[in-house]
Amino acid sequence: MNVHAEVISLIFSYLILDASDFSSFAKLLMIWERERPSAQIKFVLEKLDWDRLYRFHNHPMEVTHDQFHGFVGYSVGHNVVQSLFFNSSQKLFLMEDVQLNLGILSSLASTHLPSSFTFLFFKSIYIGSDIDLSLIHI
Repeated sequence: MNVHAEVISLIFSYLILDASDFSSFAKLLMIWERERPSAQIKFVLEKLDWDRLYRFHNHPMEVTHDQFHGFVGYSVGHNVVQSLFFNSSQKLFLMEDVQLNLGILSSLASTHLPSSFTFLFFKSIYIGSDIDLSLIHI
């Protein structure tokens, strides 16, 4: 990927660190992403510090919370692993589309360690598999 995408991902990461709400980041992303190739957008989204982004999930301001979930949906549309993981995990907590979301976590599990453990956890709840036996296969 080019230097431009690397610099943009650093700027976005700084905004995430510094922002007290999600608005600054979301507005800049919307302006930047216009007419960008999908591969470049996905590259930048994957470089973000998702651990810091997750704090906006339970943000006390409803606007920020809604913006964050809109962003997650946008990232899911670009097949960003962290957003697929977050979205599927949230839906499994809410008991929504269990088979579909278990399938998503299962497909991510081979390359994304948090998805592996989350898949095993939810599989043991919804399918009743023994977690100890499943851990042997990891």
